[in-house]
Amino acid sequence: MFSEKDYINKMEFPLHNIYVDTREFKRFTRFNKYLHNLEHTQVDDIYRVTTSNNEYFYYKKIKKCNLDNGDFYYNGCLFEFKSYQDLLDSIGDTHRLNKQVDDILKDPSLNQYIIISPCLNEFNFKDNVYDRERFENIKNFFNQFIPFHIHFIPTTSEQFAFRDMINIWRCQQSPYNLFVLNKKYPLNPFLNNLTLIPAVNHNDAVAIFKTYPFTMAEDVTKLTEEMLLNVKFGRKRRFDAPKVKSIIEQRDILFPNHIKWAKLGNIAEQIQKLEREV
Repeated sequence: MFSEKDYINKMEFPLHNIYVDTREFKRFTRFNKYLHNLEHTQVDDIYRVTTSNNEYFYYKKIKKCNLDNGDFYYNGCLFEFKSYQDLLDSIGDTHRLNKQVDDILKDPSLNQYIIISPCLNEFNFKDNVYDRERFENIKNFFNQFIPFHIHFIPTTSEQFAFRDMINIWRCQQSPYNLFVLNKKYPLNPFLNNLTLIPAVNHNDAVAIFKTYPFTMAEDVTKLTEEMLLNVKFGRKRRFDAPKVKSIIEQRDILFPNHIKWAKLGNIAEQIQKLEREV
């Protein structure tokens, strides 16, 4: 079978730089302006940007280069920027986009390929049935690529497209974000530990915390079935008995050091008694 070394690695660029295709001269200027309008902090040769999500994105330089497939590249994530007309041409009779995807899938240096287009303002979704159907057909065309980690993002403006690109690049910088659907609670280890329990979703954790506002990591071991049955959702109980049992069982698997001290005390007393008798 083939392996990565059998394919041409086309994107051998140093990490942490943003690369823009040379054909995107005007868009490069607008992107550069948008990026530098964000809050910037420089440390040595690294820029730290505060994104629209109030999180940090790091990069070294913005460089122009020749990109065979795509327009904006950063650390394995490549964006193809398409205007509305370019979008229609790409999926039309020329099958140009299909050819690009064939090349992308043979480049092991690429983790993600995303087609982004500020095209939504071209459609009258409210009053025009033809426009609605046309957009759904375009979206459906791109659905075939989702299993290959190739995605289509439509936006209402070029500026929002720039915003989305930077936020996606930022998320890709931290593997932590790949496994978290909701924001964590960095200042509350108790809540962090609650969200590790498979049976506890985000709202469950918040409901438990409102009833028992613990703050320490080990406080999760204090929860009992009776305590969880007292957690309310409005006037009703948040959990039924089977759900509570499941939470406690999963908690004890995740935190095996949880010990029933009463039983341990009885065992210790029995051992001391036996030692005295000997």
